[in-house]
Amino acid sequence: MSKEHIARALRYMGDKLNKESIYYSDIAFMIENEKQYMEFFRSLDSDSDEDINEDSIFVKIGQTYNEYKNNLNETYTTLESNRELTEEERQGTVKKTISKNLILLGKIMQQSNAMNFLIRKHNRKFGKVDESLEVKREDVEKSFNPERIRNYTEPELYSLSIFWTNKFIKYINSMEEYYMYIKDTKGINASDLHSDQQDMLLYISYQKKKFIEKLYHEGTSEEERVQRCKDFEEEYQEICEKHGCKRTSLAVDYKDLHYFEIIKSQLYVAKNMVIRMLLIDRINDRFSTKPIKAIKNWGISEDDRDKSKYVVTIELPGYMLPISVHVPKDYVKEMLRANDINQIDLPHYSVKEDFTDENGKFLSTTIAVKPDTEKGKKIKMASKKKRQNRILTHIRNQIEDKAQTTKNDTININIEDR
Repeated sequence: MSKEHIARALRYMGDKLNKESIYYSDIAFMIENEKQYMEFFRSLDSDSDEDINEDSIFVKIGQTYNEYKNNLNETYTTLESNRELTEEERQGTVKKTISKNLILLGKIMQQSNAMNFLIRKHNRKFGKVDESLEVKREDVEKSFNPERIRNYTEPELYSLSIFWTNKFIKYINSMEEYYMYIKDTKGINASDLHSDQQDMLLYISYQKKKFIEKLYHEGTSEEERVQRCKDFEEEYQEICEKHGCKRTSLAVDYKDLHYFEIIKSQLYVAKNMVIRMLLIDRINDRFSTKPIKAIKNWGISEDDRDKSKYVVTIELPGYMLPISVHVPKDYVKEMLRANDINQIDLPHYSVKEDFTDENGKFLSTTIAVKPDTEKGKKIKMASKKKRQNRILTHIRNQIEDKAQTTKNDTININIEDR
């Protein structure tokens, strides 16, 4: 990683902070219609039976993550030392790992308060559509019940593993930004700050995290990363202090955040492993003549903003909301090539139109929940009362496992295309 590259990243950070307007829609840790992230965490604290502070949350994340990592490493060791295993046996071993890690994800999300975070975010978003779409903690916890996980179908297991891993990665991103903010405002009375000063400190937290994330992932060694912190310490401080962040240090900020980058890197490895299995499962389903394997509503579309990626969407039978995952196009082609497939037509499927509200805002999925019979009835009644509401209609159809109204076309993927 060249010094010039880091210098450009710092200039980019400075340019962002120099903007007159701060767009909170660009900030990952800002809750919808919630300006102060600190207030949100205090509200979580008040709902808990135990004290919640940044240190205890981070310790719990680390402890459970170690279990997750060890489980993954044991599986890799087993596969490497048993090359004579059949493909079916290897897949069975990986499926056991995915199941164990999904249970651990549920544990870590409860301990770190990620579950409360996501439930509140969902309820604020979909509660505005209709109160029948709001969920409780116990509704979500069911997804991580070991007995239930053992009975998951393959697409259900793969999809939920990818979904919750991705959500937890995003939660860690939020925690990193939050950690920057509480460090930068320690000892400062919030009432002494004007609204625009608070806004800028929140925005600095986001930009600092983005820069350190880049510094970590583009470094070739820990020694190099530490040296880059020394090289750009003065410039980093100057940029932050210019915008009201008086107590800041690149070396200290990097030291505090790089452990979270290590955790996220391992989670991405696990997520990508499962994405590959999900794609293989869906391709097998495409060629299958067995209706029992069919998922009515699934497919692929090109990402609207990043043309180098696909969006794979799966709507699991009985679940309220669609599960979508971004996959680089090159990754899909590599997977096809590894399985001796030169080209394939996959269903073209997008849920964007049905999940865009009357204000033109797309409502993405925050939690994956399979409602019970009683809740399903409430959603059905709500959709009858609001027949013009496409979001409610789509959710009702999915709970009842009906085919959604969609274009009957396909996307051709050819490994030779550039």
